[in-house]
This record gives sequence, C-alpha cells and structure tokens, in this order.
Amino acid sequence: MINRLTVQTGKAYERKPGYYWLSFSMPRRSGEPPYGFRGVVIVYAESMDDAIQKSWKLNLNPGGEVLAGLLDHTPEEKWVNRLLSRKLITIMGFGYKARGDN
Repeated sequence: MINRLTVQTGKAYERKPGYYWLSFSMPRRSGEPPYGFRGVVIVYAESMDDAIQKSWKLNLNPGGEVLAGLLDHTPEEKWVNRLLSRKLITIMGFGYKARGDN
C-alpha cells in the first residue's frame, strides 16, 4: 500500500506489531457528507499500513481520512475488529472531543 506519508518521505511505515487505533473522519472540504467523525476501528496488525489494509479487508473502513496510532495496551476482545461509534468509545472509557466544527 502506498500512502501520502510514504510518497512524501520515501519511507514505508516501520513494522511494529500490536493493536492499532484507527480514527476516521470526513473533512468538510471533501464535499461528501456526513462530515466529521465516522468511527474508530481497533485491529491487530504488523504495521500501520497493515492496520489500514485490514480495516478494508474486514469491511470496517467507513472512508475519509484516518488518524492511526499503536495502542500501549491490549484492548478487550469485544472492542477489536468492529466499527466503534462515539457512544461505544465513551463506554470503553475513552472520551472523544471533536475539534473545530466536526
């Protein structure tokens, strides 16, 4: 998978196996509603690229831009490999605070 960061830097993501938190949103400038937060997906993957690919393969990627990061803990199995809403993220114990006019 080639992504914007790889194109800009010429470097692929490092292989860091673990659970990845993928937060999806649609910017207003895209012209494709609904704007703002679209959901979070947590997957186990070998790298960030692998995590994004898995979200597509599992049919969980709602589209839009993605902000991804490696979790520092193992999440409960019930939160893994599913699209999580704001409400479910709050139940997990994570607050979601929108920035701007999302």
